[in-house]
Amino acid sequence: MAESLELTTDAANPENQYASATTTLDDGTVLEVNVSDTAVTNLLRATATEKFGARSYKVESRVYHVLYPDGWICLLTFYNVNGSGLTATGTSVGGTRGLFLLSINASSKITDKRAEKNGYDINGQGDYTLNYVGTHGIGIYVMYRTLVSTVKLNKLYSASASVTKSFKLYK
Repeated sequence: MAESLELTTDAANPENQYASATTTLDDGTVLEVNVSDTAVTNLLRATATEKFGARSYKVESRVYHVLYPDGWICLLTFYNVNGSGLTATGTSVGGTRGLFLLSINASSKITDKRAEKNGYDINGQGDYTLNYVGTHGIGIYVMYRTLVSTVKLNKLYSASASVTKSFKLYK
């Protein structure tokens, strides 16, 4: 699997982009990764979507294996695009879940908040402990994963910005 995926624009809504890929790790675990970037609706305003505005970048990874139940780890990175560049406003592990016998402890944080010049980026990080028949790092089998999302400012225009979105999964 590539370390980054090229996002495809949604034909029905050009403001939304998505990509997915699947790979098998050395231990036999099958890893499915889905990424998306969508406009965040501003509930205080009912105007058309602007190039500048609030965005969310979502990376979701499905971890499954023949020997243990499925789990999904998810990292949402919220950010604003404006005339000053990119500003990370928050992160979430919402959507992280495991099937019966799998519990997942997760946390997230912003590791780089501002990208005010071309070539700079913002980052979100999610840390996950997957516990099979156990919890909080104690179980029959425990895996640790970290997802890092990156939104890089390529070029800032008067009413929009060119950005590249990517992620890395550490095990």
